[in-house]
Amino acid sequence: MLVLALDRATAQAAEALEASEIPTLLLKGPVTARWLYADGSTRPYSDVDLLVAPRDYSPAEETLRALGFRRMGLDTLPVNREGYAITLRRPNDGLAIDLHHSFVGIEADDEAMWSVFAADAEPIVVADTELRMPSE
Repeated sequence: MLVLALDRATAQAAEALEASEIPTLLLKGPVTARWLYADGSTRPYSDVDLLVAPRDYSPAEETLRALGFRRMGLDTLPVNREGYAITLRRPNDGLAIDLHHSFVGIEADDEAMWSVFAADAEPIVVADTELRMPSE
């Protein structure tokens, strides 16, 4: 049931970001399942991971806040932390989105990484909604 709820939240978030003209790539979860489980078997996951261009990071957070998502954990501290993502959780149902602008271990500039990932993006359908994901 959690995976279905996450898929619906993923579709809702991606549609809201698209409506705000913020291109988004889905990471992990259904993407990993597609890459690793060609037989179509279900892979459990506990959150949603979305990648946006660094220039869209703040507007993307505001869009997700409008859907009820809030910063959680260390992301709520009023300090300037270097990071690659923030966790946003919806208090009413506990569903979480990790909003990424980069990844741990990526040494390329965040904009350059986004450009490469976005240029080769492929479609993926989640909860009857077509999203984009990085190519293998």
